[in-house]
Amino acid sequence: MGTIFTFYSYKGGVGRTHLLANLAAYLCYYRKRKVLMIDWDLEAPGLHFYYDKTDQSIESQGLLDLFNAHIAKVRSIETDTFSEQDFIAPDGTYISPLVQADNGGVIDLMPAIDYRQEGFHGQVDDFDWVEFYDKFEGGSYLLWFKEQLKQQYDYVLIDSRTGFNDYSGICNVLMPDMNIILVAPNQQNFDGAKQMAMRIVEAKYTQDKKRKPFILPVLSKIDESYGKVSDQWKKRFVEAFAFTIDLLDHDLKMVSKDVLEMIASRTTLSYNADFALGEPIHFEPTAERVSEGSYLKHFENIAVNFLEEMHQQGDISLSKIFAYALLDVFQRNVEMNPEDAESWGGLGQVYNDLGEKEKSINAYQKAVALQPGNASYWVNLGVAYSRLTNDEQAISSYRKAIDISVDLAVAWFNMGNSHFILGNYKEAISAYHKAVRIQPNDEDIWINLGVAYEGLGKYEDAIVAYQKAIGIRPNYEKAWFNLGVNYEWLDKYEEAIIAYQKAIEMKPGYENAWINLGVVYKGLGKYNDAIAAYQKAIEINPNFEQAWANLGVTYDDLGKYEDAIVAYQRAIEIRPDYEKAWVNLGVVYKSLGKYDDAIAAYQKAIGIKPDFEQAWINLGVTYDDLNNYEEAISAYQKAIEFNSANKELLLDIGWLYFIQGKYKPAKPYFEQSLELPHSQMNLGHIYLTEGNTAKAMEFYQQSLNSIENKAEFFEGFQSDFPYLEKQGISRDTFDKIIAQLKQQGAGDEPLVP
Repeated sequence: MGTIFTFYSYKGGVGRTHLLANLAAYLCYYRKRKVLMIDWDLEAPGLHFYYDKTDQSIESQGLLDLFNAHIAKVRSIETDTFSEQDFIAPDGTYISPLVQADNGGVIDLMPAIDYRQEGFHGQVDDFDWVEFYDKFEGGSYLLWFKEQLKQQYDYVLIDSRTGFNDYSGICNVLMPDMNIILVAPNQQNFDGAKQMAMRIVEAKYTQDKKRKPFILPVLSKIDESYGKVSDQWKKRFVEAFAFTIDLLDHDLKMVSKDVLEMIASRTTLSYNADFALGEPIHFEPTAERVSEGSYLKHFENIAVNFLEEMHQQGDISLSKIFAYALLDVFQRNVEMNPEDAESWGGLGQVYNDLGEKEKSINAYQKAVALQPGNASYWVNLGVAYSRLTNDEQAISSYRKAIDISVDLAVAWFNMGNSHFILGNYKEAISAYHKAVRIQPNDEDIWINLGVAYEGLGKYEDAIVAYQKAIGIRPNYEKAWFNLGVNYEWLDKYEEAIIAYQKAIEMKPGYENAWINLGVVYKGLGKYNDAIAAYQKAIEINPNFEQAWANLGVTYDDLGKYEDAIVAYQRAIEIRPDYEKAWVNLGVVYKSLGKYDDAIAAYQKAIGIKPDFEQAWINLGVTYDDLNNYEEAISAYQKAIEFNSANKELLLDIGWLYFIQGKYKPAKPYFEQSLELPHSQMNLGHIYLTEGNTAKAMEFYQQSLNSIENKAEFFEGFQSDFPYLEKQGISRDTFDKIIAQLKQQGAGDEPLVP
């Protein structure tokens, strides 16, 4: 799933579009990303010029053309029947390709409008944004439009119009996952940028938690040659925008100015005539390493520390990015003032980010000792304990937090997580319910509640929880995936398919959803669909060994043994210790009559996992087929060591002894599996050869009575005569026994030997 960033500046001339265009180039050439730039600076579009394009060379329609097409579609359809299926897709009609890099990176452009048409500026002025929203399903369309873009691209970079206008809220609130606000060193820019930041924070869409107010302020156009004056503006920048640090990482609020100063040291775009004049694209397809001290290093820092971090993690952890610098800050603070609880808390967070778990716990313990009534410190201490796998102690810390603030949802949520880790599913469910009553619109709580219900096998309840999560966040691919899993467990395969398909729609590269979809198709006998799903998972991740293994199983089921072998061998090549793939490879070799190869494959699986019962069984079966009974018995006996309750296997061992005429070792195996009809029959055979006909007839009767299909009994009984004949049982005696058994089967009096 892609990530959307909006670039904003209150006034022009601060390098906003120049930064956006260069970040697109960096992400394409240096990170192999697929990037879409959207020119939402409708009154003064120009992103295409950075890539040596003219108005006439952009051969697609644009953003406003797409919105006008949507309006026309709505007008043509009855309002009460209009649905997402009628939405106009943001496809090649409205998107122009700019760069197709050799490394696979892509830069596309959605222009503001079709620049080839005369008077396009008039169309921009005439577009009624209020009417678009109120009359033409604009809000619903934009949410759908956003998700479509995120499915198609790794990054969507929006160039927003300056100032405040009718569509500022769309560009800066509704569309992005994160805002990049450029600020030039003058009071007008400072005031305007700060106003926009506050609008983002205070917007109803943000307040309803439909997005997090992630805002990165970037100081731009600083001329370092002015020395003291430049330093003053840098200081004023930190003072003015330190509040954004709390939005990015709440745990760093007490050192927000220190953190913004660190950020500014890595991201400030100093004025440099060589780079600024002409505003060229500085990142080339050769993707040479950006050297320290280069003007471009700050471009790279923005791309790597913020855009890539947000894209990969879905969040920003400043304490992780600036861990070592913050460590110095907090250590200095506690040395100066050992009673500074906030700094101890900050130190705990930094140690946590550095993986120093014990030190993190010690720091948080200092914080709670100084401020025992601070529930947040108790929660953080609990998290630290949990990361040290001490979930019992974590639960105790969460309880402390709840005693202080009973409505602290995060404490209930984390307590549920710790109970779940400990296998206390009922307690986890109780805690999650407490959390979700406090925060009913938190989809992650509903997700974890569903997983806890799964732990108890309450799949219907899990489904309800996942549906709640989806109701809050319809594009939550993980919820759709989990929903599919639970439908599958309930044998509701059609519903499972729909859920997996929705997960894939939200995240086309969701390899696990593809493989599960394949499993369901295979279960329904839709082998070609299963193969296509597994191949899609492999296309996404060529080293996905489970997809190769499942592909092998499906080919095996279709009798395509050579294809199955190739698939299993590829799975094993990726993961040489994949014991199940080795066993399945052995099965295919056996089907082809390649017994030596089958035996070698089973032995390989056993070498990896000595207690792999099925591998021992398959090895035994193969030796049995080769009439190598002693080796077969040895393999079966190893399997019994790992599962003594396998009665069928006990029967098989007894039978192998029996057909060799070794009745004494056979007898105890039949006795241990006496609930099986064939063990009863075989035990009767042994008593018959011992001359105890009465005992033999007793077990024959038991076997006959246990088998519903009497013809099946007599067919099996007749097939055993050659083994009995070798032990001196005559045909005449055998036929008399059969006659008596048939009388019993017909309901006559009990047999008399």
